[in-house]
Amino acid sequence: MKEWEKRVKSIPWEWLLNQSNPSVRYFTLSQLLDFPIDSTEVISAKESILQFGPAKKILDRQNPNGYWGNPANYYVNAKYKGTAHTMLILAQLGVSQKDKRIKRMCELILDVAQGPCSGGF
Repeated sequence: MKEWEKRVKSIPWEWLLNQSNPSVRYFTLSQLLDFPIDSTEVISAKESILQFGPAKKILDRQNPNGYWGNPANYYVNAKYKGTAHTMLILAQLGVSQKDKRIKRMCELILDVAQGPCSGGF
């Protein structure tokens, strides 16, 4: 038994492993249950993150050019609704950086943040 398991009264395994929230399932398998990252269950859960659930809903609202909200205000004036914060949320949900939409978002942030007027990187 792991140390964290000793501290809780009960573990809601059914909810944690439910396929209706693939991010929770992925992190439960890979971090709580220590399934190997290359196991069929973990790979399937990781792939499901982009197919349905919160990450899919967020990505469905992405502009085809890779941003949310106003691309010029990707961070400062668009907290929690702009591209930078959306990227943080997607990362916390466990999205794959291999997805073309994620790559587009990262490229956009790098391009805007390195622009002459941004004061970014």
